[in-house]
Amino acid sequence: MADDKGGEARPKEYERAVMALNTTQRGANFGHMQDRKTKKIEMILNCLTRINLTMDQIDHLPIIHVAGSKGKGSTCEYVDSILRCHGYTTGLFSSPHLIEVRERIRINGKPVSQDMFASAFWHVFNKLQATRIANQDLMPGYFGVGLLMALHIFVEQKVDVVILEVGIGGEYDATNFIPKPVVCGVASLHLEHTDVLGHTVEEITWHKAGIMKRGVPFVTVPHQESVMKVILNRAKEKACPVFVSPPVQEEEIGRPLGIAGERQTVNAALALQLCRIWMKRMTQGVLSLHSDASGELEHSNFLKHVRSAADVPKRESINLSPREKEGLTKARLPGRNQVVNRGAVTYYLDGAHTTQSMQHCVAWFKDAAEREAEEMGGKVCRSLVFRMKQSKSAVDHFPYLTDCGFCRAAFCPHVVSSSAREQFPDSMDIRKDPAESRTIAESQLEDWKQLENLDHCIPSCFPSIVSALWWAGLEMDTPLKQMAKADLSLEDKSEGGVTCSEEPMACGVTHVQVLVTGSLVMVGGALTILKPDLWE
Repeated sequence: MADDKGGEARPKEYERAVMALNTTQRGANFGHMQDRKTKKIEMILNCLTRINLTMDQIDHLPIIHVAGSKGKGSTCEYVDSILRCHGYTTGLFSSPHLIEVRERIRINGKPVSQDMFASAFWHVFNKLQATRIANQDLMPGYFGVGLLMALHIFVEQKVDVVILEVGIGGEYDATNFIPKPVVCGVASLHLEHTDVLGHTVEEITWHKAGIMKRGVPFVTVPHQESVMKVILNRAKEKACPVFVSPPVQEEEIGRPLGIAGERQTVNAALALQLCRIWMKRMTQGVLSLHSDASGELEHSNFLKHVRSAADVPKRESINLSPREKEGLTKARLPGRNQVVNRGAVTYYLDGAHTTQSMQHCVAWFKDAAEREAEEMGGKVCRSLVFRMKQSKSAVDHFPYLTDCGFCRAAFCPHVVSSSAREQFPDSMDIRKDPAESRTIAESQLEDWKQLENLDHCIPSCFPSIVSALWWAGLEMDTPLKQMAKADLSLEDKSEGGVTCSEEPMACGVTHVQVLVTGSLVMVGGALTILKPDLWE
């Protein structure tokens, strides 16, 4: 893909593109738009024309649209893997990224190249800037620009299927401009983004189910009755047939799922049904029909027979084909239940950010860490590195972490390295004052100190992720030392302020297990240091 100036993009051009994209983090400019709720969707529709994409081109993208509080990323990865195993060329748009922003746009399971990303960015950004004044100063924010880039790339690359992961919510999310996806789905629903989506799971469900479209099949994982009632009401409102996908039985697959975690049988089943419906409807030629007769008939039958949550038809994940099994076992999703071994330190990383996902994260960590300790022998120590966006949310998560047996607990802002920030432009958040971010970390530290029965655990706060990782690993991950000490020296803090001893090995510890959790952004920052070749 050539850039707008001609020729091929260079790595420096990618860096320029990332830095320019970062300027959009300050948020979208909605000009004179009045409706706060629908402005994101109106913005995308306005911008599509400005970057020379037509709705006819969008209508011919065979889209699978996925929402959810937890599990939508895993579901999208399973869908992508299954369809690739069936021979389809896949395009996936997801967020957030872990190490490089280009991870948000993937083709056939791999992030687009730096050249392709830079070329798409300048194509989109320059056209938006050139038409800004004529369009009442309208400009999308970071997420919106990424979405427009993804659509541009998917159309240009002529992918067979687009898997589109919702950003936040659903009803008013920027991705919900799509008039006619092939199939939609929703993963597990929990309390999240309560300042935007509401303070009950039912209110949040209303938003998530907003991606329903008339006559388009909608698949959900099993939910409690009150949540299913909201989904059914929205289905009637949107004239949409609904199905429930019970968890797949592991004996049906015969091999372990590609993504670890006890909830993955739920996500895998949802992905299977989305793929099966997508392939069936594509053979029916739904994209070429002006009116989706099959979908309308399905909804008509749905209304006749479904009166309550118990009546919603189930789509069982049975009789899996070899390609389906292959797709489920080959799926990979970094940052979720991920293990990175680095000599004397093993890092366990999971982007848990809801109370339910934290419970699953802790269960996975304790089981995996105990098995590793048994195999390894010797004295093993456990530590925590934690960062969450809000202190209030963090307090709700701490009780699940208290019985993990941590000897150290490190808290830090979302700064990969305070002494080398320019080396990590993909991880920069220019919206936040570093001092404010540090204050949140210190607040979480103080909240941790209020917990009972943690006399054995030494907590401390650090200026960066790398310094927190180094200290949490009892200074045994030596490749981190130089950058960590440089960060610590900036605030005149000697080696984290707290140490196990002058020489960690004197404690008799031969191995350290570090749990890194609290958000995907935090996990991404850690992986930037621990495994920069993540996608190779």
